[in-house]
Amino acid sequence: MSCSRLWEVTAAHDGRLDAGDSARHERHLAQCAECRAARDELGRVRTALRALPEPAVDEVAVRRARGRLLAAAHGASERSRYSLRVLVPVLLAVAALLVFVGVRRRSVVVPPRVAVVASARVEAGAEARWSRKTEGDVERVDLREGSLAIEVVHATAHRRLLVTLPDGVLEDVGTRFVVTVQAGHTTYVAVQEGEVILRLVGAPPVSLKAGSEWRPAPTVTVTSAAPAVSSAAAPPATVPTIAAVNKPPAPSASVESDPASAELKAALATLRAGDAAGAAQRFAAFVVAHPTHPKAEDAAYLRIVAAQRASDTAGARAAAIDYLARFPKGFRRPEAEAVRDAP
Repeated sequence: MSCSRLWEVTAAHDGRLDAGDSARHERHLAQCAECRAARDELGRVRTALRALPEPAVDEVAVRRARGRLLAAAHGASERSRYSLRVLVPVLLAVAALLVFVGVRRRSVVVPPRVAVVASARVEAGAEARWSRKTEGDVERVDLREGSLAIEVVHATAHRRLLVTLPDGVLEDVGTRFVVTVQAGHTTYVAVQEGEVILRLVGAPPVSLKAGSEWRPAPTVTVTSAAPAVSSAAAPPATVPTIAAVNKPPAPSASVESDPASAELKAALATLRAGDAAGAAQRFAAFVVAHPTHPKAEDAAYLRIVAAQRASDTAGARAAAIDYLARFPKGFRRPEAEAVRDAP
C-alpha cells in the first residue's frame, strides 16, 4: 500500500513545508523507501527540464502551452490527486510540449508551479509558501508568504473558496485574482474577473470587483483603517503570468507585528516560566481565536503538552481529542492518539 505521507514529497518539492515540517519530512525519508523513490523520480524530472534547449520565444505558443499544461495537470488531478505515478508522466509530456513550442528561460522569471484544487487553479510565485485543504464544501488556500494567481474552475464553482492570510481572509465570489503576502501582512490584491471580499483584522470588509486593485494605505496600519480601493486597467484575458505575480509592490513601512504571533509567544513564555496550567489555557484560547493561523496546529499540540506537565490527565485527553478533530492528518497525530487512548 502507498505511504500515507507520500503527498509530503510534492509539498517539499514545491516549497510548501515550513522549517519544522521539512525537518519531520527528512526524518521520515530516512525510514521510507517509497517516499525516497518518489523524491528521486521528481529529481530526475527536474534535471530533465533544466537540460532543455533554449529556442526562440513565441508569445502565442507560450500561452497555448500554459493552457495545455493547466488542462493536463487538472486531468491528472481528477484521476489521482496525489499519485506521483500519474504526475511524473504528465510532467514529462509537458516538458516535451515546451520544447516543441519553444520557451526561453529568463533570469528574472521562474516557471510557475501549478496546482489544481477542487474549485480553483493556482499559479504560485517562486517564493510562495502556501498549502490547501478541503473542509466539506469549502476549499481553503492558506497563503503565508509570496504571491498566488487564482482562477476559479466554473465546473466546480459550487464550492466556496477562501484564501486565509496572516492578517485576515479573502473570500472569492468571482473567477480570477492575484494576492500577495509579505512579512506576515497582505500587501496587494488585484481582481481580473468577478469579485472578491477582503476581510482584514480590525478593518471593515472591502469588496473588489473586476479591474480593481488594493494596497495598504502608506500612512496607516492594516488594523486601524479601511483599505483603499483604486481603479485599475482592464483585466487581462488570461490568468496572470508568474512574471507579473513575482513583482508585488513594496510593503508598507508602518505595518504592525502580527498580534496572533504575540499571543502565541506569550503562551510559550508562560509554559517556560513553569505555569503549565496557565499555558494550557492560553494555547486553547489561541486555537479558538485563530483556527486558520499557520501555527494553530502547533498551539493545539502544545496545549496537550502543557496539560500533561500540569498533571491534568483529563485536560490532556480533552486537548488530544480537540487536536484530532481539528487536524485529523496533523503531524502530531500519533502522539495525540496515544494521549487520547491512554488508560
